[in-house]
Amino acid sequence: MTQSSFNRRGFLKSAAAAAVAVPLASCAAGGGGGSSASSAPAAGAKSADNPFGIKEDGKLDAVIFNGG
Repeated sequence: MTQSSFNRRGFLKSAAAAAVAVPLASCAAGGGGGSSASSAPAAGAKSADNPFGIKEDGKLDAVIFNGG
C-alpha cells in the first residue's frame, strides 16, 4: 500500500485543534454590541486623594478577600 498524506490520525488532530481554537477565537474577538460611551461610567477627576477617578457622589463596590 502507498502512504497517503491524509490519514485518520492527522484528521483527528486537526479536528481537535479546530474544536479548541474556535471558542478561543470568539473570546479574543470581544464584541459585546454596546457602544463604549453608554456603557462606561462617568468618571471624576483623578488626583492623589482619588487615584481611580471615582465621582464624588458615585457608587463604589469593594470586595475584601482574606486570602486564607
